[in-house]
Amino acid sequence: MIQIAINDAEYRATLRGLLEGCESRPVECVKEPDPTPENVLVLDPENLSRLSLPIPHPERVVLVAGNRTDDIEAAWQAGLRSVVLRDDPVKTAVLAVLSAGLNVYDGSRDRSPRRRHRPDFAPRSGSDREAGTTKEGGGAGLRI
Repeated sequence: MIQIAINDAEYRATLRGLLEGCESRPVECVKEPDPTPENVLVLDPENLSRLSLPIPHPERVVLVAGNRTDDIEAAWQAGLRSVVLRDDPVKTAVLAVLSAGLNVYDGSRDRSPRRRHRPDFAPRSGSDREAGTTKEGGGAGLRI
């Protein structure tokens, strides 16, 4: 779920409308955001100040801040990774929210880093190497 806790009603409504058009998870406007693992939070500095620190999953929080040093410092202190300035286009905030949504762990899939599987190739003979072929397939093969 995406929870929007922004006091600016016009910005909040515009952001919600854009997110509902491009995101499959529910979007809610809330007065008290819930930082549980399945939520992405979109906050303004006033609502950020209401959360207790440390925020459990700061990678899932997007701060929509003014151009004030205090707002940026609050984001830094909270460990947030995503800050969008209020004067930026709202679509910039949409991108930040979608990015934060990639960090949500919903428990239904393994989020551990995966090693890329490197396929085993049969050793190539000298003539195969020069022709760019593999032993099995002939034709254009992969060069390693």
